[in-house]
Amino acid sequence: MARVLVTDAETRTCLAATRALGRAGHAVYVTASRLPALASVSRLCAGSAQVSAPRRAPDAAASELAALVERWAIDVVLPVTDVSSLLVLRRYGGRVGAAVVAAPGLAAFELLSDKAELLHHAARAGLRVPRSVVAHSADDLGRAAEAVGYPCVLKPHTSIVVADGVAHGFGVRHAARPADLFPPFPVAAFPVIAQEYVGGAGEGLFLLVDGEHLLAAFAHRRLREKPPEGGVSTYRESIPLDTDLVARSAHLLAEVGWRGAAMVEFRRTPGGEAVLMEINGRLWGSLQLAVDAGVDFASLLVALFQGQALEPVTAYRAGVRTRWEWGDVDHVLARLKRLWLGQSAPPDSPGLPRLLWEFVAGFARRDERLEVFRWSDVRPFVRETLDWLQGRGT
Repeated sequence: MARVLVTDAETRTCLAATRALGRAGHAVYVTASRLPALASVSRLCAGSAQVSAPRRAPDAAASELAALVERWAIDVVLPVTDVSSLLVLRRYGGRVGAAVVAAPGLAAFELLSDKAELLHHAARAGLRVPRSVVAHSADDLGRAAEAVGYPCVLKPHTSIVVADGVAHGFGVRHAARPADLFPPFPVAAFPVIAQEYVGGAGEGLFLLVDGEHLLAAFAHRRLREKPPEGGVSTYRESIPLDTDLVARSAHLLAEVGWRGAAMVEFRRTPGGEAVLMEINGRLWGSLQLAVDAGVDFASLLVALFQGQALEPVTAYRAGVRTRWEWGDVDHVLARLKRLWLGQSAPPDSPGLPRLLWEFVAGFARRDERLEVFRWSDVRPFVRETLDWLQGRGT
């Protein structure tokens, strides 16, 4: 068994990884920029430490991480956000002291984090991508949006840019009309990609690969998101694998020399076509669903980077649903606010009566799971509830 350091204890990803690794027998230590944090209060957490916020002080955070690796005699470092992954890979590469970093190489990570580069490689792998036009400046963004048509989605070329010692994060923006192009993106966000809006259900394909070797695969469908028009999933369901998508996505990852975990995100159109949205080169927010359905990606990832031989895992239970409790409440509250303000619901959304019925009826499902609340490990839910009541929910 290993001594594993998992970053970003504030996130549900870290909590799911901590619980899974702890149950597998590993000693799990976590870091956070604020304590107590979601994963730090889990009974399966062996120790925690507060570090500088990676976004605001990346150099200090990297140095503090290295000191903790030595103090705790860590074997494996597992970064679980884009910021932490870039921080560790750019500063230390594949090792932090004596510990191995359970993440792909920096070149591969940066390549697929660049949304413009991703479009090129996805096309070569035979994956359908949205109609896209690249804008290289704010003055060019209107032309790009007009070229793809409204409504459209505006995506900075990468989610994270480090400039002047600070990590700047850029989110995706939806534009229904030209006025939505303002306020303009900061200069560091460019180039920005304008993409056609693709309707349908969001799907995620979770993969663990070692070059050309597929080691694990799992798929889920997003049922509700926060915000409602598209974002973090709050309620999701495991679905059977689309073997063609698995093969094409694994080929894309192999082409760039990927080693580790990745989530390939799609939209499934009403006509049944899967359209690539993005790739997250790390563990993901809905990690707990995969564990509930039978695929423990965190433990498999640690085993891979410890050099253990792995048998491919592609069998799991379909139809399992996991609900992020307070995130799902936020989804319903957002829909009620829209109704109060006279705003229309996002495309493909159920009506409010159906939404409320589905929200309540889901608790009676046999395969329903709560993501944060677990009778065997209650304190993380108490912590998140206090944060939610204080307006600090994730």
